[in-house]
Amino acid sequence: FDPKDPTAWVGEGASWKLDLKAKTAQLRGVLGWTSASPMHWRWIRQEGRTYLLGMGMLNVLGLQNSDGTLKPVAAWAACHHFSYAHDWKPPTSFIEGYNATYQDKPFTSGAHGKPDHGPGVLWVDRDGDGAMQQAELEFSGATRFGGGSWGHDLADLTIRLAATIDGKPAVIALKPEGVDAKGVPRYPTLATALAAAVPLKDPPKFDYRSVHPPSSVTRSGDLVVLSDPMTCWAPDGQLRWRYANAWADVHGSHDAPLPVPGVIQGSLFVLGMAAVDAATDAFVINGNHGRFFALTSDGMYLDELFNDCRVAQTRDAMLIGGECFGGVFGRADDGTFYLQTGGDGFRVYRVRGLDRITRDQGTLAVTAKQLQAAQRRAERQQTEVVTSKSAKLPQLGKAPQLDASGNGWPQEQIAWSKQGGRYRVAVKAARDDANLYLRWEVADDPSPWVNNGKDWTLLFKSGDSVDLQLGGDPAADPRRTAPVPGDLRLLIAPMGADNVAVLYRHRVPGAKGTVFSSPWRSETVGEVKRLDAARIAVRKGGDSYVAEVAVPLADLGFSPRNGSTCRADFGVIYGDAEGTVNLLRNYWSNQVTGLVSDVPGEIMLQPALWGDLTMEAP
Repeated sequence: FDPKDPTAWVGEGASWKLDLKAKTAQLRGVLGWTSASPMHWRWIRQEGRTYLLGMGMLNVLGLQNSDGTLKPVAAWAACHHFSYAHDWKPPTSFIEGYNATYQDKPFTSGAHGKPDHGPGVLWVDRDGDGAMQQAELEFSGATRFGGGSWGHDLADLTIRLAATIDGKPAVIALKPEGVDAKGVPRYPTLATALAAAVPLKDPPKFDYRSVHPPSSVTRSGDLVVLSDPMTCWAPDGQLRWRYANAWADVHGSHDAPLPVPGVIQGSLFVLGMAAVDAATDAFVINGNHGRFFALTSDGMYLDELFNDCRVAQTRDAMLIGGECFGGVFGRADDGTFYLQTGGDGFRVYRVRGLDRITRDQGTLAVTAKQLQAAQRRAERQQTEVVTSKSAKLPQLGKAPQLDASGNGWPQEQIAWSKQGGRYRVAVKAARDDANLYLRWEVADDPSPWVNNGKDWTLLFKSGDSVDLQLGGDPAADPRRTAPVPGDLRLLIAPMGADNVAVLYRHRVPGAKGTVFSSPWRSETVGEVKRLDAARIAVRKGGDSYVAEVAVPLADLGFSPRNGSTCRADFGVIYGDAEGTVNLLRNYWSNQVTGLVSDVPGEIMLQPALWGDLTMEAP
């Protein structure tokens, strides 16, 4: 949004007039430069001109014309992401310039995934004609910079980025010497900026992304990088501060534990910087599970906004949902802070309370004894090893009662919980010559056994359910990373007025299969069918439920032999109060279950992460 006029917004490659009171949005016009349209935008006013900075795989600086359209004047990105932003079909000038620079790694238009990750490119419209010409493109040689899918925010026209030069992290700055008559910033050459790069002093050990995740710049010119750990660097390369940032980005969030205040998870990018006093900016980071994190430019954690989609109990204005790509945060000239969220729509929020932040100072004494205790704790955590889970599947002489009373079931149970005793689950499992018997006792569910899904093949995505994942072939490799014939999933869920059992056989030779897909991948399950012969009993409490099922072994294709051991896992999926979306996956053995925003990823089996289930004789 325009800080001078918070009713003026840009989105979807167009400009809009918003009436926040009436909750209406009127289209004013297209921006006029739609190639590789960025994901989010920032107004920059400098040198008597108005610019819009577009951020995404390709970062573009556009000069705003009098009619609201944009004229691109500069762009930068990693070469890989430059091509990715153009659907792997970048302009001919880029291809020819790249191939001339990197003659040992030429690529052609349409080559998926090319060029490789690494070097970056800068384009400045030095002749002011708005066209990207080969002579105006500068490549970074062996230097790595400008990468990432989410873009790099700026405070003004100075392009300030992290880079890796000769294997070492550094900060580069391209500060223009004013703008020319056509409004094009007079940037130095990329070679000049790289030669003047400032090495980072004593950088911490980063994850594989090093200093190339999304970044933002404070009013004082410090560079905030969403690395792991998150770091802030002064223009002279000194480390201002660092903040823990494990489980970063989309894929990192899949391994994140349940949310804890102050613990950042799934950080995507900085939505914007906004002044809160004469020396301090506040900025907001969106997280992949729908939590937004507010910090100061001093590296102080302020608060978090919205509910984690894995544990949210209501689908309301405080639930943004997973994979909330897009969004912006800023302060209008009248002092109002605005936040627009990505994900399921263009929601606009006012953020109150930032104007009440006050600065304090002092000292904190840390003793040698405390340091030693912290070191011992860190060493102890490093030596902890996760052991494989194991359980028994006893053979019964008499079938248990299937009325949710618990009568006739074995005493032994498989119990686990999440996050310090939350989301407690106890499972009992048994068999006789004809059936498999399973019983789940689920606690800490505020909306127990609610699932309003309409597609019985996708009930694991639309609310509460329980499931068994089983390797029916005891001879199969227990360390297999992909399913084999005999591996299955049995899902029990409410549907309408009934309860249903759905069987997923993941590998069935010769079967056409059912495809579960998302925009970027798919998983084919050999056979998916409802088991009408399954008998199900459920009893609901205020925040708990019991679900029991008896399934014919023949329907499962499972022939247990006493003494044999197979791989298995038991799970519970928690949905929102309305039973429209799943929020949390909680499993006995497999702890890599943080993913709740990708259908194929959630249907996939991971037998190597299951436990051992031994067939016990009567």
